[in-house]
Amino acid sequence: MEVFKIDNMQGGWYAGNFSPVAFSTSDFEVCYKKHIQGEDWPKHYHKEADEINFLRSGKMIIQGTELVAATYSYLGKVKLQTQFFLKIARSL
Repeated sequence: MEVFKIDNMQGGWYAGNFSPVAFSTSDFEVCYKKHIQGEDWPKHYHKEADEINFLRSGKMIIQGTELVAATYSYLGKVKLQTQFFLKIARSL
């Protein structure tokens, strides 16, 4: 068994093609992030993969839809996305 601290992972990414990482793979990426209130992510999209987000706590707007804690969102690849955090949030 190996044990890892999320604070030691690059930007909260604990699975993917990063270093250091708990699970190294080029097949998918997983991260755990803390977002500050008012954080506004730049518009972006993914060419190769769909994106699934889980909002563990807080409140955010994604694609113009307000999400609250314990909510998943799914975006297919090449869908331009926008994200804005209304409250301090933790996402997976």
